[in-house]
Amino acid sequence: MYDSLTFYLYENQFELKSERFFDGYKTKKIDGKFDVKTRFVNGLRERIHKEKKYYPSIDLTEPIIGSVATGKKRVKRLEVQTSFQKSCFGTSKYEIGFEDFDLAIKRNLEYLQMANVITNLETLKTGIIAELATPKSIIMPPHLGTAVQAVRKLSIFDHKPRSKFRIRDYENGSGVSFNFNNGIRGFCGYCKYSEIIASGYTSEEEKIKNEVLNGQQRKDIFRLEPAFFKKQSLEAVLRRFIPNKKKDFTLNDIFTNGNISQKILLEEFDKIFNPLNMALINMSEMKDNQLEYILRNKGFDFDERALLYYMVNIAINFGLNQLWKELKEEMSNSKFYRNRKEVLEIVKKLDEFKEPTVNLIEFLRGELVKFELIKPEVEKQHCQLLLNNI
Repeated sequence: MYDSLTFYLYENQFELKSERFFDGYKTKKIDGKFDVKTRFVNGLRERIHKEKKYYPSIDLTEPIIGSVATGKKRVKRLEVQTSFQKSCFGTSKYEIGFEDFDLAIKRNLEYLQMANVITNLETLKTGIIAELATPKSIIMPPHLGTAVQAVRKLSIFDHKPRSKFRIRDYENGSGVSFNFNNGIRGFCGYCKYSEIIASGYTSEEEKIKNEVLNGQQRKDIFRLEPAFFKKQSLEAVLRRFIPNKKKDFTLNDIFTNGNISQKILLEEFDKIFNPLNMALINMSEMKDNQLEYILRNKGFDFDERALLYYMVNIAINFGLNQLWKELKEEMSNSKFYRNRKEVLEIVKKLDEFKEPTVNLIEFLRGELVKFELIKPEVEKQHCQLLLNNI
């Protein structure tokens, strides 16, 4: 549901018994606007990490707020960058639900108390969100392959409006991720187990690493993760789901206004895996003679067949992103969008393709609609089902 997020409290919402744990110093950009000198919890966090336990990033900043019209002033602000999933489980392999909100808040209150920060549970729930990730992990069934295989197959879908695409290997090539990013928001897909092997450090994650590396655990968790890096862009999204509020959304807001994360995930998923992209990619997986046979038997004229062949071949060789880029350079905007529409109408005439990628995408979207959270007890049930089917 929700994993990594950044929230902050103003000086009237907390008290410092002592600032001795704020022993780190840096300059950071606040709300994406300006640089501010910041103190942060350093030694305590490093010590806890060495004990193979999770601890969030806690900063003490003094940004200037307000405007010329309202009057500017410098305020003290406590900023916490945390993982609710790691706070509850020691790893982000497992997911939190609405019922875990109080536990996540309690754990983060304990982290603050360790750094001599005094506040309370109810105040913490009113922390204002500045950054947010809304991921969903999906257990891949054996017939659709591993999570790594799913990422590589879906990386063909390299086009998302107003976003740059990147695919990268990690964990010595056995892990892979794709990412759409425009500096304001991002959307990525990756193998969760590979990510834990590459960067996990808690005792819970060490156990998971050993299970995967020893062959006891299949790499079967595929994770989709939209993220919002700027407060203004996040608020623009949350306004659509939370009525009667314009800004300064709190932790309590996102946990008491329905499943916002599911709605965001489905929106982002459908922007990439839309009908036109789906049809082009699945045609690109066909052999030439198979595609030719389908087009001729559907009665397409020469111009229609030529247009489809051209677009499919560009998609095969260079990806959708390059295809749309090339078409935009070759024709006017009106002609480009008209041709997109024409292609969509052509592919709608084709029968539904029973190709692996279609099945994979249908499965993933179906899992987003079900939105069953992965928790220790759910994982045990899943393993038992697999054993029963062997």
